[in-house]
Amino acid sequence: MRPKIFFALCVGLSCQPALAADFSCPEIKGNLLASVEVYDGPFSDNAILAPDTFKETKTNSSSTWGVAYVYEAGRQLNVVCRYKDKKKTEEIRSISKLMSCELKTSTKTGSSFACK
Repeated sequence: MRPKIFFALCVGLSCQPALAADFSCPEIKGNLLASVEVYDGPFSDNAILAPDTFKETKTNSSSTWGVAYVYEAGRQLNVVCRYKDKKKTEEIRSISKLMSCELKTSTKTGSSFACK
């Protein structure tokens, strides 16, 4: 039986648990995802990870991060989702182990970010 993965979504000072098999930046109507920052450990450590791979075509790009080692070292993965409206960000702290994350960008549909 596959274990469920749980995440805490923290916005401002309030944290709410979100139940999901995967983690992703929330979609905000009328405000497209612009970028993400993937942190190895607490945000305060400022350990932003560079993608392990980057692929690009004329209309799409994909960045991937292998993140299993973060948990193997006893640390936690944290992500900041930044939106086109620069005032809007989402800080997400994972509380379950993840293996990889991917940022997909399309000139037609915008960007999406998810971890498994």
